[in-house]
Amino acid sequence: MKVFLSCVSSEFGHIASKLANQLGALKGEPYEVKVQEDFEQGGFTLLDMLADYVRECDLVIHLVGDACGARPTAEHVRTMFAHLSVPAPEPLPARSYTQWEYELAVRFGRQMFCYMAAARERYATADPP
Repeated sequence: MKVFLSCVSSEFGHIASKLANQLGALKGEPYEVKVQEDFEQGGFTLLDMLADYVRECDLVIHLVGDACGARPTAEHVRTMFAHLSVPAPEPLPARSYTQWEYELAVRFGRQMFCYMAAARERYATADPP
């Protein structure tokens, strides 16, 4: 099963890494787990590579928190739409890579689990258990 873990790395990278390791260690059905950092820039833009993987994966796990992450350039967004053989909308949507991961999962009809973290202020003021 191909799984993509979508999150802002600076906020949830440690959780995504732990989850990827746990899924990879499960017995039975093998899991191929990828995160954004698994893709290197090359002949295609990062958005193209993300689009290709999300289109072919079985499940997207999307972690949502306070941060939105880095944004691709307008040129890379236009390149992604061309790669998908879809006309780019004008104006171009202003989304981060993580927001594009969510959008791509919706666009391709991938099964998706979304988890929203509570605001950091709630953690700071919560009474200990």
